[in-house]
Amino acid sequence: MECLDSKKIMSCLSSANRQLMNDIHCFTVLDSTNTWLLEHSFNHKHRNVACLAEKQTKGRGRRGNTWQSSDLGNIYMSLSWYFDEIPTNFSLLGLMVGISLCETLQAQGLSGHGLKWPNDIYIDNQKLAGILVETADNGRRVIIGVGLNVSTQSEPNWCGLQDFINTGLDTENIEVNRLSGQLLNGLVSMLHSMNDLAFEDFKQQWSTWDAVYNKAVYMLDKNRRTEGIARGIDKNGQIIIELEKGQLQHFHSAEISLRW
Repeated sequence: MECLDSKKIMSCLSSANRQLMNDIHCFTVLDSTNTWLLEHSFNHKHRNVACLAEKQTKGRGRRGNTWQSSDLGNIYMSLSWYFDEIPTNFSLLGLMVGISLCETLQAQGLSGHGLKWPNDIYIDNQKLAGILVETADNGRRVIIGVGLNVSTQSEPNWCGLQDFINTGLDTENIEVNRLSGQLLNGLVSMLHSMNDLAFEDFKQQWSTWDAVYNKAVYMLDKNRRTEGIARGIDKNGQIIIELEKGQLQHFHSAEISLRW
């Protein structure tokens, strides 16, 4: 199994993005890469920092969920990023992170994957990756956590990249350092140019990866269940659900599942 190497990861970034990144920290075992970055303060000259671990003992997901990380060889990565000014489209950040990851995986030859709002990556109705975005310093600093399954997963409804090697991935032995660097490179490019993306262009990008569009779904929000048809997102990144009588309801935060 390949060990994490910060120099190898940094070498996968474009020359422009290497100038934007201050440091990459790699660990064998860590409680949570997001937590580590939140607990460490960086001055203005040392503020865009990535943290990766070969294993997490207390990985966290959205809405207080845990991220199972018992297997070595997966990717547990977090990026701390400072904005000079909070972007006008900040509410779309989590969705943009999901798009960036999907595009990078597509560039590696993966196909058939998509985003289950707001930013879980699914393929064949199984979870491949999850994202956790947290803020600090009044929103000027964001921590983007990514958990990507590389090895085959034994948990129900989860999968790993190794399950799809014969369906498009360009290598039989996935190089964790190389893939981590490419994922990080995509994220840095996206963050650096966030304000340049018009909403209509973003909406078109999202529709490319939207795995629930026009499908029957149900939303769980504070134990309240709402059923309807998913109709894309609004300008704030909220999912739009068409209810039985045709009215539209927008959800900012809820668990979404397909109705079978």
